[in-house]
Amino acid sequence: MIRIALLLFAALLPVAANAQTPFMENYLHPKDDADRILAKTYLEGLRDGVMASNEMMKVKRYCMPEGVLLSDELADAAIRGWAKKQTPGPSLDNFPVAVALIDGLKETFPCKK
Repeated sequence: MIRIALLLFAALLPVAANAQTPFMENYLHPKDDADRILAKTYLEGLRDGVMASNEMMKVKRYCMPEGVLLSDELADAAIRGWAKKQTPGPSLDNFPVAVALIDGLKETFPCKK
């Protein structure tokens, strides 16, 4: 659990100047090209951190099929797919993108029990 918290903290450090990006409202609805670029850059780092975290865990949060790599496009689809299942509003707007990605990956690529 501490590893996850540290990885999420490290993922958020690069965007300290624009603290809005780590939240769903700004990720799903960027205001301009600069916000779109920042969101893409944020996603790249977040994806790498989530993959590293999952690999270090004894009990995996999600299980990618053999030969499938977690691309930016796949990570984005997991976030957006997760968001579509949620109730729109302030609680979703202020929800961390990192948690949405992890939950989206858990739903998309569940581990066999």
